[in-house]
Parts: sequence; structure tokens; C-alpha cells
Amino acid sequence: MSDRNIEIRRIIDTYTNNWNDYDFKNISWHSSISEGKATIAEIIGHLLNWDQYLIANVIP
Repeated sequence: MSDRNIEIRRIIDTYTNNWNDYDFKNISWHSSISEGKATIAEIIGHLLNWDQYLIANVIP
């Protein structure tokens, strides 16, 4: 893996790990952020899938 890819992977890992300590207890996962918009769960799920795709397919 190139130095650039290692740095990109480090940045993604740092960003992802920031969510580990977040307190989601007061969030309604299935409420939309605005009428007719995606729910919080849908947004987080999309970001998670995108991160996994980048780590598995783009960075290596």
C-alpha cells in the first residue's frame, strides 16, 4: 500500500472511531431530518456502506 493510501486509511479510521463514544440515546433513529428527507438511520447506513466500499475497493 502506498504512503498516500496509508494516510487516507488513517484519516478514515480516525473519522470512524470518532463515532464510538457518541451518545445516541436521545436520537430518534427513524425520524427524518426534514419532511420528505432521509432518516438519521438511512444517512448513517449510507455513510457506513460508502466507507466500507472506499476501504475495500478504492484505497488498496
